[in-house]
Amino acid sequence: MSKPVINKRASNKLSNVKLWNDENISDGSSGSDDERLDDESDESEEETANEKRKRLAKEYLNSVKEDREGSSDDENSDGSSDDEENDAKVTMKLRKQRLESQGKYFRNLADSVEGIAEDSWVQRKLSGHENAVTCVALTTDDSTIYSGAKDNSLIKWDVESGSKKILKAKWNGQVVPRTQSIEGEVLSVAVSYDGKYIASGGRDKFVRIYDSRSDSEIKCFAGHRDAVSSLCFQKDTYTLFSGSFDRCVKHWDLNEMGYIETVFGHQDSIYSLDCWIKEKPVTSSGDRSIRLWKIADESHLVYKGHNSSIDCVQYLMDDIFLSAGQDGSIKLWKDTSKKPIASIDQAHGMEGVHNPRWISSLACIKMSDLAVSGSCDGYARLWNVDATNKRIKLINKIPVDGFINGLAISNKLLVAGTGREHRLGRWSHLRGNKNKIIITKLNS
Repeated sequence: MSKPVINKRASNKLSNVKLWNDENISDGSSGSDDERLDDESDESEEETANEKRKRLAKEYLNSVKEDREGSSDDENSDGSSDDEENDAKVTMKLRKQRLESQGKYFRNLADSVEGIAEDSWVQRKLSGHENAVTCVALTTDDSTIYSGAKDNSLIKWDVESGSKKILKAKWNGQVVPRTQSIEGEVLSVAVSYDGKYIASGGRDKFVRIYDSRSDSEIKCFAGHRDAVSSLCFQKDTYTLFSGSFDRCVKHWDLNEMGYIETVFGHQDSIYSLDCWIKEKPVTSSGDRSIRLWKIADESHLVYKGHNSSIDCVQYLMDDIFLSAGQDGSIKLWKDTSKKPIASIDQAHGMEGVHNPRWISSLACIKMSDLAVSGSCDGYARLWNVDATNKRIKLINKIPVDGFINGLAISNKLLVAGTGREHRLGRWSHLRGNKNKIIITKLNS
């Protein structure tokens, strides 16, 4: 015989009523403090979802107003504050936060870095990798950098102090016999929006997940049949996408630490991947195509316009993205147009008479007009990208030696991972110790 289901909350209320009545009969008292606390807890439990949202919204508004009033009190020596001005500032702040969360807050940043003299940039160089740095990632608060290299190592850097923590050790033939260094090269790294999780991938075909709190590996995803060349988190989520030389994109969920699905379409190796607000990752490949994947619709769009392998692709806005590759050109795309809406050929000049320099890295500040590209000409080039007027304009250059294999940019910093060799091969070799992380302070 099955036991009857008892509504514990209802039974508690009934027991409280019984005790109340018994006490009223026995001594005529109005109830004990414990019983009143029970009644209050029952009332608090009955708070609906809408009421909770209203309460949290009021608390947030009050905190914002207090911050604004405090700042205005500091600014005004007489301690007076203008309520209307504070309300306007609160409204502006809330509107800005709402637009930022929706990915609709646009910022004009290119003008702030235009015209700065080449020798005026403030730079800092960090050494720790023995071989070429292949990838870099920067946390949203600009406090931490993660870098991977051909020596198989993954390093965590503190921006302020320059101190480092090794998350994955470099290759050692004595520790791992009968292996070669190339088998464990780290080719990609990504960090989640809150800095909690770090994902890395490389020629060992694994996607490794690290916890920033313990600085240790907590999960290793298998499934790719070739090197993992690119990784990206979806904005404000633990959704992770990985691109590989096996020509497929895999979808992972770090909330459950599990695999979701695989999508196919490219005819050659995937070299770059980016994602932003929606589940619409964009990839570039050696098949000279860019593909925008609509995960929810189980479909994708194909874009062609480069004359050679496309090594880089980056979202600029929700429907605008940039690409660059081995033909030396940078192209601007809109998701509704099959052809690029703007293009810059020989963006980093020529190497010899007929060969434009490959563009090996590309980065953008989302919802802005600022982008940066890297090659091996000794400079990271800053671009003003005007999607409205369909124009890409070179606005400045930052001196960076070596192959610029990885770039990460924010309002305050530009991080470049450099090496003596290209991140994907050894077609060219530059002399000198150029395996460094170079941090440049921006004024944007």
